[in-house]
Amino acid sequence: MTDLSQPNPALRLVRPPSDAPRRPLLRVEEGRPAPRSKTAARAAEVAAENKAASTLSASDARWIFAVRVSELLDGGKAGVLTPDRRQRLLRLATNMGLRPFDANLIIAIVQDEARHGVSPSPLNTDTEQRLALVRPAEHARPSPWISIALAVLLAGLLFFALVGWVVG
Repeated sequence: MTDLSQPNPALRLVRPPSDAPRRPLLRVEEGRPAPRSKTAARAAEVAAENKAASTLSASDARWIFAVRVSELLDGGKAGVLTPDRRQRLLRLATNMGLRPFDANLIIAIVQDEARHGVSPSPLNTDTEQRLALVRPAEHARPSPWISIALAVLLAGLLFFALVGWVVG
């Protein structure tokens, strides 16, 4: 426990004095900003790439699912989704490769945009940016039974080929 009666406590929150000189973010020479350093230029390039990568394509499962959710919302700005519609949407999301948690998160994002959004459609650039934070859909893996069946079929073919080679 800290003793507050000490004249110099170990941690203090202080602001710089108002008359302290402030360092400008950019050097200005003759009314023009100074040229950027290589590091700053690379950081700007990375930021631009990150922004471009955060946009969703029209074939992205998150965007398709969000569009479907927005179509099934009732009540205008109320953004109501009945339980049976929610269950159908969750089955659709699972078939698309989305986890149930991510599907519920997308539903919540679209409902929130519908309730607080200014535009008539809840799907706008703000929604797109929020959807980009959700984990992308996983590609559907084939059933393990299909892999087993293919392995058995291949083993049978190799067996008959070997028997035919030995006999023939």
